[in-house]
Amino acid sequence: MFKESLTWKGLNADEMAEIHAMIESTNYKSPAAQPKAKRSKGTVRKFNDPKRYGFVEVDGTGERIFFHINESVDPGLTWLSYGERISFDIEEDAKGRSQAVKIKLIGRTS
Repeated sequence: MFKESLTWKGLNADEMAEIHAMIESTNYKSPAAQPKAKRSKGTVRKFNDPKRYGFVEVDGTGERIFFHINESVDPGLTWLSYGERISFDIEEDAKGRSQAVKIKLIGRTS
């Protein structure tokens, strides 16, 4: 399996093969190897500018979920308006409710 001349961090080919066999026997999958979830898209349906939170209607499901503008990936994004399109990931908050995070503006309304 390994070339005899190869070593890694001081391990010879037999030691490398032994470690490989141990790793291969587990069901561990690197987080980097996992397929990325598709980002959700939606339309802003409410935004409270003084409190900096709002609700977005998720495309396809019509579900309305909470977001806070501090969850934006763009530090320059400080407000949103009704009808604007955003992309986001959906995560659960501490109480188990869905919320939009990693918000990115797709398009501004005029």
